[in-house]
Amino acid sequence: MGKRILFVTNDSSLTRKACVARLERLRVRFGGRRLSDRLAMCITSAHTTALYLKARGLRHPFVVASDSAVLEELRAVGIDQYHATVLDSGEPRREFLSGQQDAGALSRIVACPWVRRVDCVVVTSDSGFSARKVAAAVNILAMADEAGKPPLPLMACSSDRSVVMGTYNGKSG
Repeated sequence: MGKRILFVTNDSSLTRKACVARLERLRVRFGGRRLSDRLAMCITSAHTTALYLKARGLRHPFVVASDSAVLEELRAVGIDQYHATVLDSGEPRREFLSGQQDAGALSRIVACPWVRRVDCVVVTSDSGFSARKVAAAVNILAMADEAGKPPLPLMACSSDRSVVMGTYNGKSG
């Protein structure tokens, strides 16, 4: 009886191609399988998120990320009208760099025409998570609400203990 083996990770910084490459570096043998078959054996949170958005008809996500893995997986399923805190190359977009002392940056971000087309917000594990990225996401969600649109979905693509996305000390105020 044949068995099917799958490799599953919640690491949103891995595309399926990167997952296969990592496994091959670790000397996992795929028995001469084609690349498409090896990719089908890898389930990543980046690819799962892309499939979820496609299945729900969400085509214009705002993606909070510090790498381009989710963007690559979005393009692979035909979603290419996204806006992200990083470029397709993985380099950070200047307007989202937290070190920029620019009081008007958030106002300029939310005034951009692409903001009105956003139909969901996706937050990945982000090593450069910043108040500006959070503020942009929150403002996009609030603007949709104020415009009378249905609530925009907010999705977390990976919540890994190795990347802290916020803490709570148990105190309020």
